[in-house]
Amino acid sequence: MRCCVHIAVLLSLLLFVASMSCACAQEGRVRPFSHLAASFEVGLTGVGVELSAPLHERVTVRAGVAALPLRFNARYDIDFGEGTSSMDAIVAANPAVMDALRREGLPVSSRDLVDEVDFKARLGLVQGKLLVDCYPFRQFDFYVSAGAYFDNGTLFTLTGTMPDEVMQVTDAINGALPEGQRFVTAVAVGDEMVAVDGQGRIDVTVTTWKVKPYVGIGFGRAVPRRRLGCQFDLGVMFQGKPSLASHNAAVWDVTNTALESNGVTDILGKASIYPVLSLKLTGRIF
Repeated sequence: MRCCVHIAVLLSLLLFVASMSCACAQEGRVRPFSHLAASFEVGLTGVGVELSAPLHERVTVRAGVAALPLRFNARYDIDFGEGTSSMDAIVAANPAVMDALRREGLPVSSRDLVDEVDFKARLGLVQGKLLVDCYPFRQFDFYVSAGAYFDNGTLFTLTGTMPDEVMQVTDAINGALPEGQRFVTAVAVGDEMVAVDGQGRIDVTVTTWKVKPYVGIGFGRAVPRRRLGCQFDLGVMFQGKPSLASHNAAVWDVTNTALESNGVTDILGKASIYPVLSLKLTGRIF
């Protein structure tokens, strides 16, 4: 169903541009693919290259690829549970747990533990694109654009490990709890909680649509009138609501609203659109 929705949006955008193309082409005509241009771009989708060719006098098609190989540290608050399932409540209600922690020289209160953890974040933006530009005014280089970006659906990944002391406390608590009871530490990623596995590792992947409809405006020509030119794009990709999954840990809706996520990944993990802003240097090959 989700696939059908974004394909329908893409087709609607392409039909819109196609109708504008027919209107634009009434005053004159350039032979399709009579020129070819290449461009180098820098923007919010990373760095990339494009090839462009005219379809009509005021309609151009562009195809290209862009990559944003960005890696950075993402810091998250550690969740030690809430209510009767919190670490402090479990320790207070189970003398055997407190004895086990003291025996191993470990903190008996969550206030004495590290409450933040750093993970490695990696943006997965390596995208192809197919766009159509229409220039509604003959005397200006302003255009409207529509089309789609394509990728493997991975928006970003998070990998990391809980601090050793937190895992030692977790193991000691679980070793002293009665059978059937278990204490779990987790982190909040956006609107969801992700637990660690038995080794304290977290592996998170945030995914979006693989086909992302695009609509935007811009200035400049993908196929310049002279040998060299510039082009500026401003638009949005519709990527759907991002979804979170983990290969090695449980995921559930966040309940502790006091927990804080990394700002960048928190925004990316909730946004159903992705802004596109780019500047290009274009050159006509023939």
